[in-house]
Amino acid sequence: MRRALRSCVVAALAAVPGCASINDVQPREILDSITEFLGQSNPSKHVRRLVALHDTGTFRHDPDLPPTYDACVEEVRILGGSDYGTWRDVAVSTFFVTRVAVDDQAALNRGEAVRALVRLGGMVAGAEDPPEGAGAPEKEVSDALQRLRAIHGPGGVHDPPGPETAGECAALVHRIGDLRLDDPTGATTSDLRYRLGILRGFLNILVATGLADEDRSPEATAAVDRTVINIAAQAARLSLLAAARSDERAEVRAAAADALGAIGAGRAIPGLAAALRTERTAAVRREAVQSLGVLAGAGEAEAAGAVPSLLSALEDDDRSVRFNAREALAALAGKDLGEERAPWIEWWVRRGDRR
Repeated sequence: MRRALRSCVVAALAAVPGCASINDVQPREILDSITEFLGQSNPSKHVRRLVALHDTGTFRHDPDLPPTYDACVEEVRILGGSDYGTWRDVAVSTFFVTRVAVDDQAALNRGEAVRALVRLGGMVAGAEDPPEGAGAPEKEVSDALQRLRAIHGPGGVHDPPGPETAGECAALVHRIGDLRLDDPTGATTSDLRYRLGILRGFLNILVATGLADEDRSPEATAAVDRTVINIAAQAARLSLLAAARSDERAEVRAAAADALGAIGAGRAIPGLAAALRTERTAAVRREAVQSLGVLAGAGEAEAAGAVPSLLSALEDDDRSVRFNAREALAALAGKDLGEERAPWIEWWVRRGDRR
C-alpha cells in the first residue's frame, strides 16, 4: 500500500478516540463504537465476550489458561452459526473472527475461526458488490476519507447538518466501498497482515462516522451496508489466505485452503497458487489443488489463473495431490485425459486457441 493511503487512514483514525495508528487498531478500542453502531444485538454480545478473552495488545488469551481457550472456541462457534439481523452485524463478527484466525496463539482456536469464516465469509462474499476493474484509485479513496473526516465533528455528527451533507457522506462511504486490497499477487505474509490492518482501520472509521444511525435514510444505510460488506469480504479472503500460506500448523493451513474454495475466493487464486508452490505438506497441497479446481470453474479469468498450477500438480510427488489435480482438470475439460501431463497441456493450449 502506498504512503498516501496509509497516511490518510492514520489521519482519519487519529480523529477516533483511542486510535492513533493503523498498525495499532485494537479490538477493544473499536468496541465502544461498534456497540453503539450495532446496538445490543446478540452477535454484539458474543463479540464482546470474544474480545474480553484476549489481551488487546498481543491478542494472547487473558488469562492464559485452558478455560479461556475453551471459551474462545465456543464464542467463535456461536458467531459462526448465529442468525444475523443486519449486514453490519455480519461484517463486525467477520472482522473479529478473522483476528482469531490469524492472531490467536492456539491452533485449535485458529482452526475453529477458519471454519466459522466458511459461513461468515461466504455470506459477505455472496452479497459483495465490487466495483468494476481495479476499483477506486488510491487518490480518490484518500480524498473520500479526508472529506469524510472533515464533515464530521468529534461526536460523529454532520457539520453542517442537513440532507445535502448526509447525501455527500453516503456518496463518500460508497466510494470507500470501491477500495480493493485483496489482490495478493506477489504479496508476502507481512503484506497480507498489513492489508488486514488497513481494512480494520476502515471499519473503525465507518463506525465512528455514525452515518447510518444519524441519518437512517435508505441511501445512507445502503452505502454503509455495501461498504462494510465489501471490506469484510476482503478481510475474510485475506485472513484465510494468510492462514493457508503461513500458519504454523498444517491442519490449519489445509482448512484455510479448503475454505478459500468454499467461499468462492477467486481473487485469492494467485496467492493460493503461490502457497501451493512452497507448501511441503501433501495434505495442504491436496486441499489447495481442490480449491483451485473449484475456483477455476467460475470463469475464464479464474481458469487462466488456476489451470497452470493444476497442470504442475499433475507431477506432484504425492499421489492424492495428483489425483485431485486430474479430477479438477477433468471437470473443466468435460473428460478425463489420463495421468500424463502432456495431453492436458495440449487440451489447455487448444482451449486458449478457441477463445
